[in-house]
Amino acid sequence: ASRRWLDHDVYENRFGECIISREAHNSKTGQAKHGFVLGRGGRPLYGVKTEKLEVPTAGWKAFEGQEPIPELLKFASWSDCCQHGSWYFLQEAENAAKGGHWKVVLVMADRAFDCHTQARPKGRGDIREGGSEWSSQLCDLLGTRAEALLNLGQFKRALIDACAAVHFVPAFEFSKARTRGVTACLNLGVSEAQAKLLMEEMCKRSDRDFPGIQALEPLVDSFLDRAKADKLKPVTLIEEDHDDERIFFRVVDPEDCKLYSSTTYNSKVIGSREYGDLVRGQSLQKAGTWLELHVSEAFDDSSGHRRAYVPLFTDDPEEDREEVLEKVPVKEYPRPGRWETMH
Repeated sequence: ASRRWLDHDVYENRFGECIISREAHNSKTGQAKHGFVLGRGGRPLYGVKTEKLEVPTAGWKAFEGQEPIPELLKFASWSDCCQHGSWYFLQEAENAAKGGHWKVVLVMADRAFDCHTQARPKGRGDIREGGSEWSSQLCDLLGTRAEALLNLGQFKRALIDACAAVHFVPAFEFSKARTRGVTACLNLGVSEAQAKLLMEEMCKRSDRDFPGIQALEPLVDSFLDRAKADKLKPVTLIEEDHDDERIFFRVVDPEDCKLYSSTTYNSKVIGSREYGDLVRGQSLQKAGTWLELHVSEAFDDSSGHRRAYVPLFTDDPEEDREEVLEKVPVKEYPRPGRWETMH
């Protein structure tokens, strides 16, 4: 609200150029009656009668506007309002994407991004709860906008959005933005191998490294030039500590961290683990997607099962699956037990 009329704020909609204002008219008896009008360009589209100095959420009727009547919602804070607006516009963008209406997707995604960043201007640095959810939603939002830009042939902008998006999720977490970034690179003349390396480099960055969409462009340009010249190299991380050949993982998704009698999700469940638990493995199975537990790990062997297995990922399609366990760095391994150090 930037102005007042009849002792009440005049609310403006930045996208639809609509306003809601308190208005007065004289009844047949000559008495002044009040209400609120939603108008555009001087035309009263919808209205509601009330003497209260508060915009009602119900009772609105169409004047010169079309059915259905707009839905009005109230929020406790500007942040909550923006968060809901972001969610609404993102849903509209995703619905438009199903029909291939990419210009509409881009407009809706732009609005969602505007609302989302208004909801938490400081990002995850905001001390309120919900920072991780905000970051994950922002990644999805930018991924959707990148998809629209790809389909509209704006490959450079799509790549920048994809690179921005992966700042807001852990490096190991799959996101559609990562795939969109690789596709954008391919359309910009980069080989598939170099495109994947470029996105891997971007995935190593966090939200604390994010300078903003426009400020990110020079960095993306630098990596893009190196990728086109085949100068990006895979980086092999070397553990500083001596690897004692033990295998440890940490539980990050306790809901799906079940112990199975074999390396299939439909086998018998013979145990579970809680969030943050360390799980020791004997070996990796099925191309590194399952972990055979070490003999020191407890499980239900009352039915005669001699071995237990736990999946490293959720039982979802590859593009949607999430990690159940994450690898523990060697330097964080627990000390070997006395029985292990005896020779």
